[in-house]
Amino acid sequence: MALLRKQYRDIVARKIREGQFAFLAESASRVMATWLSRKVSRPLVGPSLGTLIITYRCNYFCEFCELPKRAVLRKRAGIREFSGEEMLRVIRGFKSIRTSAIGITGGEPLIRKDIYAVLTEITRLGMVGHINTNGHFLNAENVARLIKTGVDSINVSIDAPDAGTHNRIRGNRRSFETATRGVREVLRQRRKGKPRIGITTVLHSRNLEKGVEMARLARELGVDSLGFIPIHEYHDGSDLDEILVERAFAKQSEDALRRIRMEGAGILENSEGYLSLFPRAFAGRPSGLKCYAPYNSIVVDCYGHVFPCVPFSEIDEPIATIGADGLAGCWKSSEYAKKRADLRDCQSCYWNCHTEMNLLYQRIPKNGA
Repeated sequence: MALLRKQYRDIVARKIREGQFAFLAESASRVMATWLSRKVSRPLVGPSLGTLIITYRCNYFCEFCELPKRAVLRKRAGIREFSGEEMLRVIRGFKSIRTSAIGITGGEPLIRKDIYAVLTEITRLGMVGHINTNGHFLNAENVARLIKTGVDSINVSIDAPDAGTHNRIRGNRRSFETATRGVREVLRQRRKGKPRIGITTVLHSRNLEKGVEMARLARELGVDSLGFIPIHEYHDGSDLDEILVERAFAKQSEDALRRIRMEGAGILENSEGYLSLFPRAFAGRPSGLKCYAPYNSIVVDCYGHVFPCVPFSEIDEPIATIGADGLAGCWKSSEYAKKRADLRDCQSCYWNCHTEMNLLYQRIPKNGA
């Protein structure tokens, strides 16, 4: 396994093939500027990663996710999602603060019919476009529309190599069938390896011992990568210190992860550093890492709420709501500055996108120190 997340390596390789050396130079300078930003306690560059939660609605009822309930409660309260045009203004707001890439997530993003216009705007403005999906709606027509947007990568959530386990976790008896069929449809239609397609699996007691079989399934399907993330427990209004709890399987996880490393060589999305932190996560211990998320990420949801990182969106604790000054006003606001200061010593999560970026700047600490 490599020291750098496979998705990053694949993007760099593709940009080199396409001769986009200016993008590579800008990305390198952004990494250094983010490191300096934390040193001086103010952002010197725009976020590397923007996340757009385009809806909390979902057609599944996953056992570890409460977000669809949030959509129901907001609708009952008369709170509406942003319209398609408002979503496009959010994308332009990401561009105005020089965001490098935008990942669209949910809920299930493909529930929104304007998802294709939003993705098209991301790529039109020169940002890297990515989407996370449960794969249910990846039929031939929708895949063709996705590819037409120019989206750079797609992640499909598959939590077990067998239908029985996956379907129970996802709360839908056809979810394994539709997800794997959707993956194959993307692979059938894409050209020259674009969009990149990967599988993401949340590891917990139900599927920890199935990691090796997941690697085999990923190879059988022919995807570009298989990524794991340790389970977190998020509840609206909870404290970040409550999202990591000690798991009964924490000790046995080291052996399971060793076997995953062996079987997944060459296809694992995770960097060696990130995967090595999983036993610590399952033990409910702090990560021991300095967090750069408030300086290299910004999250916006479908109601215009702004968060410094994904975990804050999961517990529904926004910094602000987009106002007349747009995202630029939020990114440079005193509220954001205060939150950056508050989170300076945060070690509460092992979220993949944030932790992998944190590992660009530091070594794995020993014993959580």
